[in-house]
Amino acid sequence: MKDAFLSYIYKRDYVDYKQGLPLEFVTKKRGSKKMSVINLEHSFESVKSNFDFVEGKLIQVDSSRSGFTFVRDGSQAEYFSKIVGYCSYKARSGVEFTPKEVYMLIEEDDNTSSNKSNWIFQNDTTKGTVHKVNHSGPLKIETKYVRPLIKGPMISKFNINWQNEYAIYPYNELETTSVPIVDLYNSSNRLAEYLVNQKDVIGAQSERSKAIAKGDDFYSLSKIGVYTYAPYKVVFR
Repeated sequence: MKDAFLSYIYKRDYVDYKQGLPLEFVTKKRGSKKMSVINLEHSFESVKSNFDFVEGKLIQVDSSRSGFTFVRDGSQAEYFSKIVGYCSYKARSGVEFTPKEVYMLIEEDDNTSSNKSNWIFQNDTTKGTVHKVNHSGPLKIETKYVRPLIKGPMISKFNINWQNEYAIYPYNELETTSVPIVDLYNSSNRLAEYLVNQKDVIGAQSERSKAIAKGDDFYSLSKIGVYTYAPYKVVFR
């Protein structure tokens, strides 16, 4: 969660955080004025009608930790306190595909089931991306080193809303070192040519990303380990 603006109030009075602090949830009404218009006003009273307000609480459900939980109904805190505690799952970040526009792909509609080894993709481009991919139009490459991609926004409660997105993953199964360029040319010539054409774009990423990349090749990715190949995974945002 990103908070663009917060206010902090410091008091000497004792507060039982388990009982919670009063909190007001503010939600913009559907169909109300655009934020660009609302921001032109100089008083809250003049724009208040564009928002809904719901009373809630900010509660510390685990006394051993400093984190707080937002609840709309105070009784919900009781249920949170029953499940809070040690987590048996070892949390890991997913594979880091940097720069995004080079590695992330969207499947084209005209791929057919009879053409499994070569598919046509589009680069997953974003207007605000810093490092722009050095490619435009359809991208026809081999699929040996292309994998389905799950991104955070696709994850909901006990469900994954997968949206036909993929990523270039130049690693062999169970290996944590990238496939050498010579082998990549031998097995996936089009993919190798594509990555070579993106060498300058990939090289523009941060030095830290380069330092933690798994492999000696310029297209190596980071945040890859034996856990990447675990037979079962629990995913959460």
